[in-house]
Amino acid sequence: MNAQTLRQELLKDEAIRDQVAHRAFQIFKQNGYVLGRDFENWLQAENEILTPMIEAELAKQTPVEAASAEAPKKTTKKAVAKKAEAPKVEAPKVEVKTVEPVEVKAVEPAKKTTTKSAAKPKTKGGKNAESTK
Repeated sequence: MNAQTLRQELLKDEAIRDQVAHRAFQIFKQNGYVLGRDFENWLQAENEILTPMIEAELAKQTPVEAASAEAPKKTTKKAVAKKAEAPKVEAPKVEVKTVEPVEVKAVEPAKKTTTKSAAKPKTKGGKNAESTK
């Protein structure tokens, strides 16, 4: 039996989980009741309590079993996050073609023209013919 399997088996025991919870609270208290570190406190408590139990169990195994079992690993926040990562997906290959540059010429905007049909006729004095009436 390897260290990871032993860890999982030990955590099935309610008494051991209670020990871990109690130790995690002690760590929380020692760190000044800092909020947001509950996961880290739990992992630290888990490692402090389970590692000696796992090492003792691995030492009891026959030499062949002990050699094939992996050493107990400390569970870290990064390790848990790494396990939770989605599998890597390879991006499709994309072919990029280059294009010859094209010369762009600036074009002047069209000039505005007004039609005189809309303008009112003016009298000799410069006033509109309608306003002189």
